[in-house]
Amino acid sequence: MKFLLSFFICIFLTTQVFSQDKKAIASVYFKRAQKSYEDKDLEKTTNYLEKTREYYGGIVKEDIAVFGAKYYFELGEHKKAEDYFKAFFKIHKSKKSKIYNTMLLMYTNNLDAQENPKWFQKQQEEKNKEREFALRKAYTEAKSNFKNKQYKEALEAIKTFNSLKPDVNSAEYLEIQVLKNDVETALNPSAKPVSDKIENVPTPDVEIITVKDDKAISFEVVEKAPIFPGCTATNSLELNECFNEKVKKHFSEKFSKRVIKSMSSSSSKLIYIVFIIDKNGKVSPVDARTTNPKLKTEALKVTKALPNMKPGMQDGKFVSVTYSFAYIIDDI
Repeated sequence: MKFLLSFFICIFLTTQVFSQDKKAIASVYFKRAQKSYEDKDLEKTTNYLEKTREYYGGIVKEDIAVFGAKYYFELGEHKKAEDYFKAFFKIHKSKKSKIYNTMLLMYTNNLDAQENPKWFQKQQEEKNKEREFALRKAYTEAKSNFKNKQYKEALEAIKTFNSLKPDVNSAEYLEIQVLKNDVETALNPSAKPVSDKIENVPTPDVEIITVKDDKAISFEVVEKAPIFPGCTATNSLELNECFNEKVKKHFSEKFSKRVIKSMSSSSSKLIYIVFIIDKNGKVSPVDARTTNPKLKTEALKVTKALPNMKPGMQDGKFVSVTYSFAYIIDDI
């Protein structure tokens, strides 16, 4: 009898711990979905949002219901949006709240869009035209104001540009992020610019880059990501975080101090770096995007110096994996 009681208590505790782990994982995936949405990476947003739903065992939180409903509505996937709208109305009970009225109006639009898709498409096309015009206007004003040394006005134009969710793979986007760095430096030469934070700089989609291995899978979606030497953890999320930290540390330690010192104070220090970890764990640089040729050369050199990794896996087989990140040179 005591044995059976102990057995059931053990099962109960194990189930509780596992349930908590799944909630923690779901929370991480939801944060990633929000970040990917900010970066306008819709493929990752969809993937992370569905994983959030999977690990929570449904749409059980109001903030997820609101995010999912708005996201799929904007995407034009109205049936998926309807699931999130219905979940919201089950969770949120106050019909007098502002968010309730906002969601109700959007839900009505979602129903209209399903009944009349041509009308909805026309509405979206008009909105896209307005957005493209606003993006171009903000882009032009940012460059013009910076040229005229009107730095505060330039920064406001940059904020407007970024708020319109531009394509992070475009040349204009990269140019504006570099310009933001320069504007912040001009406004406050003695301090590091606000954009000098890797986690706040969206990473471009590596799929647009000409890669040597066209079968390579993105680090974000591969089943088992490559493991950096020295990283040990009990789950994939911690291993991936360790990988990110080790890569950043490698670049901080290996990047030539001579190259950094040779740069002028007004030079952009932002670099987008992409490399492949092949099925044998060997690292090969793919590209380094920056406006400074010296930085690009050094970035590729440092990438080549990365150690061999434990390769990633997909469907039980070793595969090549692409990894990309934004790196900003620290001042010496």
